[in-house]
Amino acid sequence: MTGPSPSSFSSSFELQGNATTGQLAFTNTLGTILARIAWTPGSATLQTLSRPQTFPDMDALTLYAAGAELPVAQLFDWLQGQATPSPGWEVDLSAQAEGRISAHRNAPAPEVDLRIVLDR
Repeated sequence: MTGPSPSSFSSSFELQGNATTGQLAFTNTLGTILARIAWTPGSATLQTLSRPQTFPDMDALTLYAAGAELPVAQLFDWLQGQATPSPGWEVDLSAQAEGRISAHRNAPAPEVDLRIVLDR
């Protein structure tokens, strides 16, 4: 993310489910789970080394965790090679066949660059 305090995050991940119900685990290079996210309609939970935190939805969770709402529903389409639009976001699927997806959010602030590299 760009802004007054740019930040970045890099890890391996395992994703299961769909935009409505699913789980996402982030791991470091040693395979240690750094965070686990689970979501269902009406609830999203973030589990880190501290206690679990519950949010009303994935928009609220991603805003808390990443500092910006991420388009979770569209992200599932992008992973399938479908360039589903999301307001303020530009997605680049030109390297999706090689397992690379990038997206950029211009508005609202802060700007966000999202880069995904998939192992196939």
